[in-house]
Amino acid sequence: MKRLLRIAVISLAMSFSWSGFAADGGPDIKGKVVCTASLDKMKYLVTDAGEIASTRDGITWKTFDFNENYAGYYGHVDFSCICMSGLNILAAGTYEDGRPAVFVSTRGTVWSERSLTYKINGQTYELEAAPLGAAYDASLDRYVLECTDGIYFVLPNCSHCNQIGFQMTEDISRLSFNRKRE
Repeated sequence: MKRLLRIAVISLAMSFSWSGFAADGGPDIKGKVVCTASLDKMKYLVTDAGEIASTRDGITWKTFDFNENYAGYYGHVDFSCICMSGLNILAAGTYEDGRPAVFVSTRGTVWSERSLTYKINGQTYELEAAPLGAAYDASLDRYVLECTDGIYFVLPNCSHCNQIGFQMTEDISRLSFNRKRE
């Protein structure tokens, strides 16, 4: 129990330091930090203003304004979560009209929209629930979105193989996986 509490406190302290300002050695951002992710030495954060910031050393930050860079190409996005695998980064949130938005990138500078369609009994649907969190399942090499209305949404490498699950009557905001890919 002490170890879990210590990890939670360290994570909380890290997230507060990441919500800093450029003058404090943190990222130069306009929005509120809503999620952080790290893998090895790389750290990412997303803001509710559509910004994605990254650092390798915790000191030198690169901020990518998604909405500014993709204006006219994608709609305005308010990010709610970010997650990393060994090869990709996934950032998710909602468009201004409330539709879910999911993007993937290999280096955090060029982003591609990910399809959110899925099939049930041969009928094609599109995810309507808003992403609240994301986790990477290394054992099955897939991302899982935690969404409003008790929905989780599975995003495997195959963009035509998405799956939806209904787990609870409440919002799902966090999942985690701890097995390595074998």
